Amino acid sequence: MGAKNASVMFVCQKLSGGQFSVGILKIRCKFVSGACRKIIELIKVLEGGHYPLAHLLWDELMHLSSELKRHADGGLPSQTQQMLHEIKNDEVKESIKSAISSCCVKSCTKLASYIAPSPANSFYTTAGELFNLAKAGQQVEINCNKLLASKTKLPPFAKVSNDDLFVDLYFHEQLKGHVHEGSKIDLPQLLSAVSIAKPEFKAAALKTIWAPVSGVDAERCLSSYNVVLNYRRTRLKEENIEMCNMLKFNV
Repeated sequence: MGAKNASVMFVCQKLSGGQFSVGILKIRCKFVSGACRKIIELIKVLEGGHYPLAHLLWDELMHLSSELKRHADGGLPSQTQQMLHEIKNDEVKESIKSAISSCCVKSCTKLASYIAPSPANSFYTTAGELFNLAKAGQQVEINCNKLLASKTKLPPFAKVSNDDLFVDLYFHEQLKGHVHEGSKIDLPQLLSAVSIAKPEFKAAALKTIWAPVSGVDAERCLSSYNVVLNYRRTRLKEENIEMCNMLKFNV
């Protein structure tokens, strides 16, 4: 059967020892399958590199944190609540709730360590404040001081002049208009359209929203390079390597 799975062995020991029944196990599994869907979906999104995510990351993490806290406080998914309702033994029911709550508290603590204040997290927070479409639609007016302060938190804007930075005022007016109209927005295209006169702002903004949110893309690149330049290809010229990489990533 191959290598033994530690999780399967643990469950088998608990069941054989009578520490919990198959019914309790089903409830726990149902909670995991429901509550973890948001985490799995977020992981899949962050593993993709086909569209900008840096300006959306922080809100996604905040939403995940709030869901975990809600579960920890007893706000369980409907299917889990329905299965708990069928348990007549109040002591067993409270034991299951306590176990689920403890799991969610640990998850919240784990997530909090990742979103604690740091230069990188400040980058993603500021990127979301400037370029997240959901927030743009809620803004009444742009805070100029806040805009200037963003230069210290977003390295791509460090060399952008204040005059070029204030293109953002016009950009946000356009962004708010599109959001309120409910029209579909292609953020990179909109940045290019409103910032033609100020290419420095456009370049910094695109670098910000396309900033890597995980190391998956870099790992994929390294793996692909191993296919292009392997032990059987030891004399490729630099221009040939570039051509092979271009074909690998674009064909």
